[in-house]
Amino acid sequence: MASERKKPRINKNRMIAFFVAIFLMVVLVRTGADIYVLKKQQAEAVSQRTVLEEQVAELKEQVENMNTPEYVEQQARDLLHMIMPGEILYIPKEHVASAGGLTTTGSAFDALKSKFKPSDGI
Repeated sequence: MASERKKPRINKNRMIAFFVAIFLMVVLVRTGADIYVLKKQQAEAVSQRTVLEEQVAELKEQVENMNTPEYVEQQARDLLHMIMPGEILYIPKEHVASAGGLTTTGSAFDALKSKFKPSDGI
């Protein structure tokens, strides 16, 4: 009987402690990964906020400029092709053609031109 081997005794407390330790390690690793992802998202949000704050500053500056007479005059000249009294507006043919194919020839233009008479003062 001396040759009989003893069965190793498995201590229930050690087994429970082992599984609890494994569980805690898994939870800690997962929590660490979540923290890493959240910090990365926070950094992206901070950089996006900085960009948006810069855009807000630029837009505020544009709004302030829109209220100046110089800006209004420039927009009237560029977008509406308005001129000041005594000025002559020159539009190159290339610009007219690229603006939708308007031309100064043809029956529609001739009909419109015939309705207006040139003034003597200009």
